[in-house]
Amino acid sequence: MDDYTGSTREPMLDMFIFESNQLLEQLEEILLTAEKAKVLKKESINEIFRIMHTIKGSSAMMMFSPISTLAHAVEDLFFHIRDHSEETYDYPAICDLVLRAADALKEKIQQIEAGETQLEENAEALKVAIREFLQGIKGSATNNLPNKKADTSVKAKQYYISNYDLKKDDALQKYHAEVHFDEGCEMENIRAYSMVFGLQEKCMELFHLPADLVGDTDATATIVANGFNLWFSSKTAESELSEIINGALFVKKVTLVKIEEFPQSISPEAALPETLSKKKPSIVMPDTIGSPAESEPDSNGMADMDMKEVRESITKSIKSNIINVNVQKLDMLLDLVGEIVITESMVTRCPELAGLQLDAFHKSANQLRKLTDELQDVVMSIRMLPIANTFQKMHRIVRDMSKQLGKEAELILLGEETEVDKNLIDKLADPLMHLVRNAMDHGIESSEGRTASGKSVKGKIILEARNDGGEIWISIKDDGKGLDKERILAKAREHGITAKTDDELTEKEIFGFILLPGFSTKESVSEFSGRGVGMDVVRENITRMGGSIAIDSTKGKGTTMTIRIPLTLAIIDGMQVAVGDSGYIIPTMAIRESLRAEKSQAIKDTEGNELIMIRGECFPMIRLHRLFEVEPRTKMLEEGIIIVIQHDGVSVCLFADELLGEQHVVVKPLPAYFKQIRGISGCTILGDGNISLILDVGTISE
Repeated sequence: MDDYTGSTREPMLDMFIFESNQLLEQLEEILLTAEKAKVLKKESINEIFRIMHTIKGSSAMMMFSPISTLAHAVEDLFFHIRDHSEETYDYPAICDLVLRAADALKEKIQQIEAGETQLEENAEALKVAIREFLQGIKGSATNNLPNKKADTSVKAKQYYISNYDLKKDDALQKYHAEVHFDEGCEMENIRAYSMVFGLQEKCMELFHLPADLVGDTDATATIVANGFNLWFSSKTAESELSEIINGALFVKKVTLVKIEEFPQSISPEAALPETLSKKKPSIVMPDTIGSPAESEPDSNGMADMDMKEVRESITKSIKSNIINVNVQKLDMLLDLVGEIVITESMVTRCPELAGLQLDAFHKSANQLRKLTDELQDVVMSIRMLPIANTFQKMHRIVRDMSKQLGKEAELILLGEETEVDKNLIDKLADPLMHLVRNAMDHGIESSEGRTASGKSVKGKIILEARNDGGEIWISIKDDGKGLDKERILAKAREHGITAKTDDELTEKEIFGFILLPGFSTKESVSEFSGRGVGMDVVRENITRMGGSIAIDSTKGKGTTMTIRIPLTLAIIDGMQVAVGDSGYIIPTMAIRESLRAEKSQAIKDTEGNELIMIRGECFPMIRLHRLFEVEPRTKMLEEGIIIVIQHDGVSVCLFADELLGEQHVVVKPLPAYFKQIRGISGCTILGDGNISLILDVGTISE
């Protein structure tokens, strides 16, 4: 097995991407909540300001000028709103503007994730719109001031003017600060540098140990062992300096004291790092992405801000929503556990042990199996994440489509705490997004249509997740107009999809037509639908996850789409069956029952297909040796075994030679050759070292 090499990006860049994405998600959630309430509360205004200030500072430190300048523009807007909170503002317009900025910032970060080496300054129009909006509310606020004349002799301040007036003789106060970060937060040197970046505008002199935070490879170890020490002189209030220092992420403890003089060992020549020898610091990074950040002064400072509250809020949000471990390491750990499961099976089922009296060995083997199962459960639980983050993203889709389509709708989330494997969560985002868009476009009627139908003007879309045994059920339910069976059936016959009569088709089969490629009942093509592309891709993506999708609808009442997926795709429980010299694995959750059948139970339909009667019910029967073209040990129905499988409400009987037993199965990807064979979803290595194929019950059922 190849050694784990980790991310190809710099750790510092990984942390920037991660923290920026977290902050932008938090920003979007605040804005959507505020827009729904039609008011921005004071704490929300402060939170947005703090988020943009953090993004601006970290992106400037990383030299991503397009990100820092856009974040700076939004920060200026909320600096004014925060300091003039008594005024009345057009909050929907503000939310629109900031959401556009958030989208632009996300796009830039996605470019960085994709490894693009240059970021273009292509958000100038958006920055101009933000500045014009700011100037507009500034002018409005000035005009509304009673008994005061605007001072036209003084131009509006566009840039930050330093607090220091070198002509004054005020004495500077000297300080010493000792900072300790949270244990295990990693990259303490970069966090220390960010702190220095925030302090430099407030200080006339600034020294720190370690002196070289970027080039010194031992800087992080020194900070962990001894803390980060700073000496600086400033005229800024001590409380404001303390807030800036405490504002850095993952700060655990700060000791800030006034001193008379700097220690003799601290001198500009000896201790002032090269990065601070200029007015503005800069970092030279290997393989730098983007152009150097413009030297933009801080236009607002950090006065009157409870930075400790910011740090605690952001830290709490990050810690409660993420696994602070690289996902590649978790994937490697899961692979190792899979190998251990296979090796344990190979040891305990070794053919050389057959017939031997080994009581002590079997006792130890049972203990090993118990520990292996516990290890597997722990590793799987580490990979499980709440689906809340994926669900929350759907709010934005409903909000944007409501505005564009002129419809009123609200999204209700249920079961957000349901946990799903990290890899499955990533794959679920696109199908869920498409189904929610369909509910808005096809399902929810216009306000006039809902009023005419006697419904409330505002439609409802309910997104719910729940655990059911070894599966996750996710439903997308709307109270819209529902599916029109007659129209779907007419469209299906027009495309030659079915020739069956109305009596021969079930409601489920008719609704299933909308999952076929190229099928659409939309008369006109719009931005959101009508091209016949989408639902078939949704179905394909869900099937790849080992899941299924079911549709239930009542005309005039609404539609419910239900997705069923396994908790994880990595290790499953399976039943091994033998067909000739070959072995196959059937996922246990798909097996309804197994039984011996009599020859008299087998019948054939008019097309020659085999059916089997079980307790008065008739099921189609598939002989696995015919499906995979292998020579069986028996073709006699009474000598083999029948396994009844069920998928997406469809039951099918499989005929095999015999059952070999149940076991844990570590799913391995198929070689390229086998991907062309229908009915196989993966493979696994058995305890005896042989390879067994895993059946795709979804494809077989179809």
